[in-house]
Amino acid sequence: MYAPPVDVGLPSDFEFYTADPWACLGLDADGSLPFHLRFFDAPTPKRLPPEVQLMLSHCVTILAERMLSAPDSEAARWFALWHILPRLLVPQEALQRAGVSQNPRSRSRRRSSSRRVSAPSPEDRSDDIFRNRCLLFLNGRWDILLPPPRVLRSSSPIERSKRSLALEIRALVNAGELSRALARADAAELASATPEVVEILRELHPPDLHSGVTPSAPLSATPLPPTPESLQPPMNPEPSMSDLLFYSIFLRKLPSASAADHAGWRYEYLKWAFLLGSARHYGPGAKGNFLEDFIPGRGALALTALSRRLVEGRIPPSVRSWFLGGRLIALCKPGDVPDDPSARKIRPIAIGGVLGRVVSKCAAARFAKTFSSFLQPPHPKSAEHCPRLQPDGSRWPVQVGVACPNGAEILAHKVSALLQSHPHFCDASLDMKNAFNSMHRHAFMDVVTSHFPTLLPWVQANYDSVSYTHLTLPTTPYV
Repeated sequence: MYAPPVDVGLPSDFEFYTADPWACLGLDADGSLPFHLRFFDAPTPKRLPPEVQLMLSHCVTILAERMLSAPDSEAARWFALWHILPRLLVPQEALQRAGVSQNPRSRSRRRSSSRRVSAPSPEDRSDDIFRNRCLLFLNGRWDILLPPPRVLRSSSPIERSKRSLALEIRALVNAGELSRALARADAAELASATPEVVEILRELHPPDLHSGVTPSAPLSATPLPPTPESLQPPMNPEPSMSDLLFYSIFLRKLPSASAADHAGWRYEYLKWAFLLGSARHYGPGAKGNFLEDFIPGRGALALTALSRRLVEGRIPPSVRSWFLGGRLIALCKPGDVPDDPSARKIRPIAIGGVLGRVVSKCAAARFAKTFSSFLQPPHPKSAEHCPRLQPDGSRWPVQVGVACPNGAEILAHKVSALLQSHPHFCDASLDMKNAFNSMHRHAFMDVVTSHFPTLLPWVQANYDSVSYTHLTLPTTPYV
């Protein structure tokens, strides 16, 4: 059972009116974007009026269908077009000039207060303007939609962060993200984007020899220990991801008011597109469960198939470095001394691509129980007793960070109770500098290959080649 199509007054597919619409994008022979189009530094809106949401979802769905149906020789260019879609359709500055409201509530109040319709309202004209943008997009007139080069900024990120902090917290509260709003209020300050900070971030970035299943040169002469018998691959093949799992992630697990990625994509754009043409079954045979009664429309079918393609690792190699890259933010750690280069303490935060993060959420949800059985000892309630050692004689992993619900609470209460019972004990807290980036990719690639072969194509797509992260300096366009 599928939902009926939705008419938004736009073509149902791309209709190019030029012989080569791709020429204006400057794609190379492999379909890769030029450097200045890989990262979009201008803001994109978090909220849009319902009519604009519908037209945007229509364009996203059509593009996702083209990415799925395109032959391998043309796949890279369609991935490139997906990457720059926010730049072409929803740059905040262009929408503000067109009068597109970013507060749908106030717009609905204005409409309900007036019963008689006379001349077209500014909101109706803004809908027509955005519809024209969508027509240009579907007709391949991307040269008209490309915004002008970015104006170099003079204000520092710290000053802008302080001015917008209250608005960001209020937006998170309005979206129901209370824990994130509290975390944002206590977040560390942004480090000024200077060449000195860039060099610190480069030192923290893993070297190229981390990429690939088989490294070109080992990090040390110490070989990795052999995989114990208890960690041998499972005998039964892993089942594939069901459509219901993708529906659950898109409908329930995507956060609101989250930061845009390096291309301007937001979770909201995918959620709106996923609901395009979808409905819910209420008639005879309805099970009373939102997910099981969900009737997928054109948007849900396209984005589910596209996400499944990414899980299978079918991403053109020429686009992976920037399509799976991210936007980089530098935070000041406690004890950071900006005036002393030798005493700088910087924490890099990478905001990966939105579509890639959605696919990773789907993969994590699918393998949650498998991860738990791999990283946690058997639960006492599920066995006659909890064995102290693994079958090969080694100890079970002792960690509460991965595949352990409420791990932070468990750790805090356990340590507190232990110190109360043994006052002479001492609690030592250790922090490994740049721990994740210092781990050789070969170490976990072997585990994924042996234990989670279904995940291997997606993990290889992310880590088998160099991925670029982007940090903008006030005096230069891109770094």
